[in-house]
Amino acid sequence: MEIQNIIKMIRKWLLLIILLPILCVMVAGYYFYQLATPVYTSTAKILVFHQQDSDVISGSDLTTSSNIINDFCVIITSTPVLQDAADSMLINRSDGTVGTVTLAQLKQCRISVSKGSENRIVTLSVTSENASLAYNAVEAIVESATLHAIDYLKTENIRVIEPASEAARSGPASLRNTALAGLLGLAAAVGFAFLVEMLNTTIREPEDVEKLFGLPVLAKIPKYENREAAYGKHS
Repeated sequence: MEIQNIIKMIRKWLLLIILLPILCVMVAGYYFYQLATPVYTSTAKILVFHQQDSDVISGSDLTTSSNIINDFCVIITSTPVLQDAADSMLINRSDGTVGTVTLAQLKQCRISVSKGSENRIVTLSVTSENASLAYNAVEAIVESATLHAIDYLKTENIRVIEPASEAARSGPASLRNTALAGLLGLAAAVGFAFLVEMLNTTIREPEDVEKLFGLPVLAKIPKYENREAAYGKHS
């Protein structure tokens, strides 16, 4: 499709190309800002290491530390750890009351554990629709995991270097999602216009005749809007 035809197509479908993205932005904005439930995330950072000599860190210590970190990342989300964490938690409910937490409720949270590639820091994050639950879950899981690690791994070299942070809103990404909805609406409008124009085989210009039949156009009959313009006022 030539540039001139593309410009004509855009002019023809300009109303759709403008209105559809606006409609998508309005619908997406209403959903993400008014209907979507916000989620909150709290994080904590834990230093996990092994060191036999308090003055020197050997290559053996680093290897052992790596193994301990891998094991700790598994232990921190194990059922015994989560069960003990749930049993020790109290959270603020939306109705203003304070309540306990079950293991099932805790597992409904998004719990993620990551380790640094060049350090011995383990990061724990808990995301929930309840900010109090996210914050208290991080606190309780860190405490429970530390106690279980001492029992299972026979090490006390676990230090909380950043305690649970105040749960901050982490989603949904309302602005980004609304902008994406607008872009999708624009792409859909342009795509629909292109499709309709490509499927339309109506002969609209003299050039269309030349392209379809390979014959030159010898004459064009002008189109008049009314009979008087075509035949004269006094015919």
